[in-house]
Amino acid sequence: INDPNINIRGLDGTLSLSGKEINFNLDADLQYANLKNLHIANSNLSLSGLFSLNFTGNNIDNFLGTARVYNAKLQNDSTALSFDSLTLSSLMRADRKYLTLQSNEIDAEISGKFTILDLPNTFKFFLSRYYPTYIKKPSYAVSNQDFTFNIKTKEIEQYIRLFDSRLKGFNNSAVRGNLNLANNELMVNATVPDFEYDGRRFTNVVLQGTGNRDTLKTNLAVDDIVISDSLHFPGTHLEVTANNDVSL
Repeated sequence: INDPNINIRGLDGTLSLSGKEINFNLDADLQYANLKNLHIANSNLSLSGLFSLNFTGNNIDNFLGTARVYNAKLQNDSTALSFDSLTLSSLMRADRKYLTLQSNEIDAEISGKFTILDLPNTFKFFLSRYYPTYIKKPSYAVSNQDFTFNIKTKEIEQYIRLFDSRLKGFNNSAVRGNLNLANNELMVNATVPDFEYDGRRFTNVVLQGTGNRDTLKTNLAVDDIVISDSLHFPGTHLEVTANNDVSL
């Protein structure tokens, strides 16, 4: 394929469109793909690398199998990032689905009953209970979600900056938790050694949050919050309880 928006030097394997879901079993040498013009990304991203694909599905929620990327380069305008390998795998075990992402920069896993494309509205549904005036619940019934998640980052700052240039840090961070929509349970624990947003720096952040049907409780400890060279908030500790538009 030699097109202004995608150039594939070689593609070897099988691609089946005959079933309910697309089946990929192939290797590809992607020289260039403009993800914005291909309507895969909103920002000006381009991707190249070697791909080894063995999975079924046409979106992240019916994806089953493994997709590997080697010797890849991701470019956003003039910023270019290279990574040795990235593996995305998904499998079913009993009635639970396991989706994992592994690379030199991040390890992430989500397991249980979940719909990735519906996750933003699932969290929005929870938050609308605590702040109903400010956060409107989704206009449709959110699919049932019951899952745990675990994310560990390594040297990820340069990738974070691709999404927002005002963000820095988040290296060697950990986020874990679970969500059960039917039982109205939400739990999130996070540790972030260092991050910065728009010039404000936060050091050694520890977050613990639990939510039920109508109340969200958050416990936040930060070694230091740097607003400017002359304004710091060292040893910050916040306990917040949110219920029906009121935060204490």
